[in-house]
Amino acid sequence: MWGEGDTTVEITIRPAVVGDAAAIAAVKDAVWPEETSEPGRIARVIACGEHTSFIAEYGGQVVGFVDSFTTYSPMETARWEVDLLAVHPDQQGRGIGRALVSAASQSGHESGATFARALIQTHNTASQRVFARCGYRSDGVARDLYVATRGVAIPQPVFQDTNLIEVRTFNYNGLWVEGHLTIDSLSRALTRLAANSHEYGLAGVLISSCDAALTEAAMSLGYTLVAAFHWWRRDFDD
Repeated sequence: MWGEGDTTVEITIRPAVVGDAAAIAAVKDAVWPEETSEPGRIARVIACGEHTSFIAEYGGQVVGFVDSFTTYSPMETARWEVDLLAVHPDQQGRGIGRALVSAASQSGHESGATFARALIQTHNTASQRVFARCGYRSDGVARDLYVATRGVAIPQPVFQDTNLIEVRTFNYNGLWVEGHLTIDSLSRALTRLAANSHEYGLAGVLISSCDAALTEAAMSLGYTLVAAFHWWRRDFDD
């Protein structure tokens, strides 16, 4: 049972299993009709054992899901990534998103991660409200997401504190650039993408909206702007 305001709805939140992949894809398609979902990819992510995914059932139907997993910072800090949250448009406003985020956050706490975080578009006020009610706070720093889908072998020196994070999600397999961001570190991601195009579909990086020089460097290498985001974070108590 989950209540929000004057609306009380009986829902079931449970861990997702491989057999839920098609239903998850259907919800995802309803929320983001411009994208193409792959039930097979979703099934593989659920089966890999490295993610914790939950679904919400309402009236016997899957009406929402959330996926989450651990990554490590350049300093080896464990972070719980709440990567993808979706509630079917016909069922939004019933507290289902909040129930899913709460379940994912609890799993992150139990995993031993230091904190949980979510990357939310700056204009997505609905998701911001959900995460705020679950104890997350925005860092207030606008960052532009740049993505490259074609690798290029660029022989350049690389700073050792650059961190390339391998990520496999319901949407893609990719590399994320963190740490000391320079044209060399962005090039390193493209070089690795070129060498492993069968394994990774993209390289991504978040750049401060105020960093014009790095933005220009990213675009010169073939990265394209997706949207602006804030990090939302919830620290876990020891």
